[in-house]
Amino acid sequence: MAQHLKDLKHTGNLGIPKEICYLAFAALPISIYVLAIVILEQGDFGSMALESKLAAIAYAAKDHSALELFVEGRLRLLWLSSVVLYYILAVAVIVTCILVLRRSLTSKGFIQALVLWTALSSVGLGHLAYAADNNTALGEIFRFTFESLQNSHFFKPLELAHIRNMVCIVNLLAAIAPFAIALAAAACLTPMVAADPRQYLKRLANRSRQLKTVVNLGSALLVAGVLHMQNWLRWPIVFVDDDKLVNAMNDWSLALTTFIGSVFSLMIACIYICCAKVLSERAEANIPQLPADALDSSIEDWLGKTGSRLNRYSRFRKSWLYLRRYWRGRQERR
Repeated sequence: MAQHLKDLKHTGNLGIPKEICYLAFAALPISIYVLAIVILEQGDFGSMALESKLAAIAYAAKDHSALELFVEGRLRLLWLSSVVLYYILAVAVIVTCILVLRRSLTSKGFIQALVLWTALSSVGLGHLAYAADNNTALGEIFRFTFESLQNSHFFKPLELAHIRNMVCIVNLLAAIAPFAIALAAAACLTPMVAADPRQYLKRLANRSRQLKTVVNLGSALLVAGVLHMQNWLRWPIVFVDDDKLVNAMNDWSLALTTFIGSVFSLMIACIYICCAKVLSERAEANIPQLPADALDSSIEDWLGKTGSRLNRYSRFRKSWLYLRRYWRGRQERR
């Protein structure tokens, strides 16, 4: 039996697809994300002790030379650039994921997906609010830099308020975007009903392109998030005069961003590999039923063009290679 007919088995009594079941494909990447947060919170990374020491160093440096002003201005601009980049990409990811959910699901399924996304995001935002008011490892990432800026005599209260608000928006977007990516990718696997294999493969190709778009944007957001965290953690370096301490701070911030980057890389890879495998199997099950002249290229080429072939994830590989070059460059500049 053709796959486009097999998909009809996944329906309720009224013929409505049980689409919420296919969203279970998002469980594995979300589990990786949650596990990483738990490990981060339980394992800590020494920031609670570092925060107070760095804040004391920043407070002691009351007189700032012209050189320090220029260095601080450069670090501030780098951070602001990463904030703008993250805002744009996060909004693009969220809007794209909503469109993919709407196109891939029925009205009922779309509402179910939004409810699930809202529930997951609420948990993420709740944890974020708890971390902001308590001595948690996640909250210390913010306080590590902000306490130093606050004690440095560089900034007025209004400027500090603006910095806090911008970081809060970044954290808010970071709390909801990963769930949107996972659910949108899973939605690409929901059942499709077509009259014949030609129409089914056309719709399958559209689903594959939607999956590639979600993964590409997710990879770009990963890079932007790593850049933002690295620039945020390196900002207080301007208050430190000891070269050995500067190198140690660079190594520490690099290790922390490596952990975050590795987690999100694994999450995105998991999303793509699982979903692309399912789409690839569906395409391979239907292509043999087509007439010999139905495809304008070979089966392998068609699978590659539509993104249904599992090893077609060059954009994700490029993002990972970019991160490796970025981290290596940081080490070479020390």
